[in-house]
Amino acid sequence: MNRRFAILSLASLAIAAPAYADPYGAAMEQFELAKRNRDFATGERWIQEALRYGRGNEYAWRSLAWCQARQGKWRESLATAQQNVRRNGATAWSLLQLYESNMVAGNYQEAGSILQAGMRLRNLEGIDYQKTYNQYLLRTSIRTYDLTIELVPEGHRFRGPIKFLIPTNCERQEFINRTIDGGTESRFYTFDNKGFLEVKLVPGQRTLLKGTLILKPHFIDRAALEEATIEMHPRLLPYFKQFRHGATNTYDPNLPALLQIASQIKGESASEKVKSILLWLESNFRYEKLEKDDLPSIISARHGVCHHYCGLFSALSRALSVPARILHVTVIPDLRVGEQQSFNAPGEPTKAHGQNEVWMGAAGWIPLEPQRSQSFGNYTNSVILFGHAGNGPNDNFWQWRSVSICPMTIKLKSLSSGFDSN
Repeated sequence: MNRRFAILSLASLAIAAPAYADPYGAAMEQFELAKRNRDFATGERWIQEALRYGRGNEYAWRSLAWCQARQGKWRESLATAQQNVRRNGATAWSLLQLYESNMVAGNYQEAGSILQAGMRLRNLEGIDYQKTYNQYLLRTSIRTYDLTIELVPEGHRFRGPIKFLIPTNCERQEFINRTIDGGTESRFYTFDNKGFLEVKLVPGQRTLLKGTLILKPHFIDRAALEEATIEMHPRLLPYFKQFRHGATNTYDPNLPALLQIASQIKGESASEKVKSILLWLESNFRYEKLEKDDLPSIISARHGVCHHYCGLFSALSRALSVPARILHVTVIPDLRVGEQQSFNAPGEPTKAHGQNEVWMGAAGWIPLEPQRSQSFGNYTNSVILFGHAGNGPNDNFWQWRSVSICPMTIKLKSLSSGFDSN
């Protein structure tokens, strides 16, 4: 992990402490540097160093819990956030961090109770608690949407039946009550755990796929993740090998440049390795357009978009003997009940996106967002899933004509408690 920005080492501060008029403040300044560089481990250590010289205010304890949560240290984060409330009182900021630490720990119902307590405070210190609570409801509820997808932009022409990849049905999602408006000779079918529609388009006529989309919350047992062991079952073997990603590129987990990065990533258990990969990406990789999408170019550039993030994550995970695969999704907006929104219009940036799943033994396939270090075990299911890729060297998701980039309109019809179904 890159820590070149650290001006003083912890040891040097301790030795030179008598020379500082305010060693507590000096350590907190170093934390701020670490925070700006998103180096959460270093930030945690500097706050702990600061607390050697002072009691610490609410901000210091909250920031400590925040750094720990970003590293996936959910037990430590929760204990710190609780201590912050005991030391500094139940304020808007301390309760907000306690809520976030409980979410990272998987205590979803307790987190909701804390949010409600925060909303009752007279001084919210500028925090939009209502917005946070709405996001919490979306995170923990079963959501039912009306979804309309325009299969091809107006003016586009195809001859003969066209096969489209459509939202898949799986544990986290259902796409039901599907109808076609404007096409002929249509049929729905499933292949390789992916949903497809074959339809003949009528020239000059809009063709709409309509249906009901049901998204289910993904509650995760954090203890089960930590205890996960990876069995060498034959059905998992493809997820340790090289894989196709993009139209022409093969990603090899045994690439020397990749193995050099993997050697820097710490972790004994499967979950520790996954968390370490996410932290490495957050500290060493940035979101920026990259024309090339072969693995050597991605490693050399150290930047890219979602396509590059999820490919590099899968390759690193496989290099560290943790089965991984790529998810192809479309990101949907946060809506209130009765609200609708359209997106993916021609000429606008598409909401199509790439994420990952890792195999965690008895816990199964666990989804994550490779651009968010805290997403492992704290995944927000605000996406439409179109399927996964990476089953083997010849599994190329890009061969399918996916509706993930087509114009869509989505309306949130209802929310119901996700706790009742778990």
